[in-house]
Amino acid sequence: MKLDAATARRAALQAEITGIEWTNYRLAGERDALVLPERLRKIAEGTGMRSVEPSATVPCPLPARMAKAADTMSGR
Repeated sequence: MKLDAATARRAALQAEITGIEWTNYRLAGERDALVLPERLRKIAEGTGMRSVEPSATVPCPLPARMAKAADTMSGR
């Protein structure tokens, strides 16, 4: 059986997964892939993309409905 490059790459990734990190890295049309950060970095370097550090998380205020429920549960 002959595999195209994208299918072979996807199979290699799936075979090497030992940890879990969800990414939005699109590999052969798949929306989400379980990819180790080191493996993702190697793929990015191999395709000519520059590596990007994860962005900081920014806390967002709770929606009004959730804030009201939190206040009710905390006794405010």
